[in-house]
Amino acid sequence: MLINFNTSHYNGSFSQKNSTMIENYNLNIFRILPKIILKIFKFLFYSLIIVVFALLVRIFIIEPSNIPTDSMERTLLIGDGVIVSKLHYGARLPRSPYDIPWIKGLVPNTGFLHDIFDNSIWEYYRFPGFSRTKHDDVIIFINPDYKEEFLIKRCVGLAGDTFSIIIDYHVIN
Repeated sequence: MLINFNTSHYNGSFSQKNSTMIENYNLNIFRILPKIILKIFKFLFYSLIIVVFALLVRIFIIEPSNIPTDSMERTLLIGDGVIVSKLHYGARLPRSPYDIPWIKGLVPNTGFLHDIFDNSIWEYYRFPGFSRTKHDDVIIFINPDYKEEFLIKRCVGLAGDTFSIIIDYHVIN
């Protein structure tokens, strides 16, 4: 848009032609602005759907994890990445807001939200899985001493088994 400010014709106001151009420009902004706002809301809406979908997948279906110790050295090395299926043994519902993925990084360590999240414990519930734990299954569980860490171990005994170790070999039943 070009506005002519030739001083020989300037009488203290815009010419009719220039005034019409400015009004048309303002009208075009008001026509375009709702489209831009609509695009922003669509983007935010679809982003929210993707985040919710990713959270649901992470809570109920699969979870990435790293091997923290060398106890399974012949099978898995320290630092190896694995994807854990929660469908086989059943997904566990979060017991507190901190158990929901990515929440711990979003909530500050002090303040009102931190106090609420620290004191809220929800009832334990595990969904039924597609199978039960068997001998020699690789299982993952939360370290009872350090709640931030997962341990990955091999199941060598089940409830009711008699277990003994004889010269570096384990004997069951």
